[in-house]
Amino acid sequence: MTYSLFNNMLKHDSKLLTGRASFVDDVALPKMLHCVFVRSSYPHAVVHGLRTPENLSEAKIFTWRMLSEIVRPFSLSFPFEGCKRLEVSPLADTKVRYVGEPVAAVLAEDLYTAYDVANSVEVEYEPLPPVSDMFSSGATLYEDWENNTMAKFSRKFGDPLHELERAKVVVEERITTHRVAPAPIETRGVVASYDAGRGFLTVWSPNQNPHMHRTVLSEVLNLPESKIRVIAPNIGGGFGQKGHTYAEDVVVAALSMLTGRPVKWIEERRENLTAAAQSREQVHLIKIGADKNGRIKALVDEAYLDLGAYPLIPHSYLELAHVVIDMLPGPYRIENYAAEVSLVATNKTPSGAYRGFGHPEATFVRERALDILAEEIGLDPVTIRKRNLISSADIPCMAATGMIFDSGRPLETFETLVQQAAQHDCGIREVMGVGYAVGVKGSVPTMSGVSQRWGSSEAAMVRLSMDGKPVVFSGAVSMGTRLEKLLAKIVSDILSVPEEDVEVVLGDTLSTPFSTGLWGSRGAVMVGGAVAKASTMLRKKIQHISSILFECRPEDVVLENGRVFV
Repeated sequence: MTYSLFNNMLKHDSKLLTGRASFVDDVALPKMLHCVFVRSSYPHAVVHGLRTPENLSEAKIFTWRMLSEIVRPFSLSFPFEGCKRLEVSPLADTKVRYVGEPVAAVLAEDLYTAYDVANSVEVEYEPLPPVSDMFSSGATLYEDWENNTMAKFSRKFGDPLHELERAKVVVEERITTHRVAPAPIETRGVVASYDAGRGFLTVWSPNQNPHMHRTVLSEVLNLPESKIRVIAPNIGGGFGQKGHTYAEDVVVAALSMLTGRPVKWIEERRENLTAAAQSREQVHLIKIGADKNGRIKALVDEAYLDLGAYPLIPHSYLELAHVVIDMLPGPYRIENYAAEVSLVATNKTPSGAYRGFGHPEATFVRERALDILAEEIGLDPVTIRKRNLISSADIPCMAATGMIFDSGRPLETFETLVQQAAQHDCGIREVMGVGYAVGVKGSVPTMSGVSQRWGSSEAAMVRLSMDGKPVVFSGAVSMGTRLEKLLAKIVSDILSVPEEDVEVVLGDTLSTPFSTGLWGSRGAVMVGGAVAKASTMLRKKIQHISSILFECRPEDVVLENGRVFV
């Protein structure tokens, strides 16, 4: 079935366009306390203690030792051979490992008092030598580690070292991708409200995967998942940065449990740039061997990925590392490939997910290396790509890493691009240069595929309300991508009802089926596919029940414009 998504598109965006949409900062509850974090000003230091203001009648300061009775550290263990285990407390206890790491939390009746008290707290630090890059020697971040490498793993296909020796031309290059901050306009935040009588915690969080967020909160707060409700209001920009469960999420929830009152924390821009997930920082030592005509014979890569202080969950940087080395060969005919990746901890903000989740880095490194190879051989960048790209005649085929190309026309698409670029008239604009790059991105990934956890399915529920209008329930979230519009359109087409009659409920773990969230370009395919399947099942059920009432065959029952008739 084909869906047209371009009619009346502004209808579902009106609240966002007019400023009437609700975000986490719009949540206001009676007797709500405000939280501000005291953060480390050192990248690496021992914490000896806190000096607090004498008069604290209007605020209270919480440290890790005060929370540790009800909060567990994050257990960062991953199902990868040789990966070191790590436990990280949501508030730093005896040591800080990056600038911006939360050391204490201040609670007050109003936000300004909380800020004033937080700014007056003095932390006694003993600075330690910082690990400023992945190749620093000497200092280690964790006492029980012999070095700062948390994990190392490799891939090998064919006989790349032998083919490198036989290659007529071999180029080597050190290629670096630098650290970036996603910096969404709408920063992070959380509101938590604990009902002690029911033992029930409600959390409002702009998280891209509220159901997985609930799972992690359950593990760290030692609460059953059935006693936690996560509500994701409008998220705004997510970009992967809002796909993790952070220390602040846990602390705010714990403070509500301790005080019995709702607690709110909204991130400042400075906090976002120092404490929220960053990404991309990698160093690749890459070798490509080719024959005299530029046909690639072998590709070998030694990669180093900067973890920052520790990996975030879910969507950890360890999972991203697998994406990088699996996607490095790209859409090229490369039969001999080897890669080794090391994930190294440094005294920087924890690394996490950001747009593309490893694909942009792999593409940049490979395409830059191809340009260097072309220059060495004396070919132009277009020719060397044409001689190595997979064509439609090769498909279906399996790449060196085991990835299956079941469709696509990489070579033909590139040739079309080159042709159209040559015909493009830049007019009076000055052309500084022309570059070419070809990439391929795995779409619709699953959590079981990248983390071996949480499964690979997506669920949705479509039901009729008492007035006969459809209601869609999905654990996915609203990120400004018009997902509500898409889902309403799918239901409208299948059930033959006006689109405006379809209600869409997203991102509430209490009312929606389990979902691994919105990430990896999976919303339209996975969430939309689940809604389409549920709508089709509902249509058949309507036809079956109606056929009994009308005393006819189910296939004779017609659904049209919200009506059912024969």
